[in-house]
Amino acid sequence: MQTNTDRDRQATFFDLMRTRRVTRQFSDRPVSREQIERILESARWAPSGGNRRLNLYIVLQDPVMIRKIRAISPGMLPVPPAIVLICLDTAKAVSLGFRYWEQASAYVDLGTALENMLLTAHALGLGACPMMSFHRPAAQLLLDLPKSLVPEVMVLLGEPVSPRRVRSRPVNINEFTYWERYEPDGAERG
Repeated sequence: MQTNTDRDRQATFFDLMRTRRVTRQFSDRPVSREQIERILESARWAPSGGNRRLNLYIVLQDPVMIRKIRAISPGMLPVPPAIVLICLDTAKAVSLGFRYWEQASAYVDLGTALENMLLTAHALGLGACPMMSFHRPAAQLLLDLPKSLVPEVMVLLGEPVSPRRVRSRPVNINEFTYWERYEPDGAERG
């Protein structure tokens, strides 16, 4: 039986997911170390196939380095006060006998950590923007990373300049959900 506390927790969680948006403009206000540590802690609690934990996180707050990273990142429209670069530790994968290049689970793990980070940033009142449009070898060079640490995605973090907007046309889950089997054209859904 659900208690009022359980229902409140669920409502808060679903509201958090429903209202999270990608932030495209950040204020210049720095992100505190405590906020970043909370975001990183949430990544730690993400599922990881075989509990391998192949993600490594590089936190960037130096404005000079952020400008250099932006120069190699055509997809970085906003200039954030903080970036968390999520890397895949390929040396650790190989040492564990995991052939990451043949299996997608390392990238699924990266995605679960990323989503936890985005939701936590939102819960903390921060804006966040996942970004993959950057030159990976240049990022490795700029950050003096070994070849075994492959930059995969950046999480841009900061205080949002504009308020979060709710999507004007809600997406209905039944538009892309099938039960028991896929039957296009006239099949009963949900």
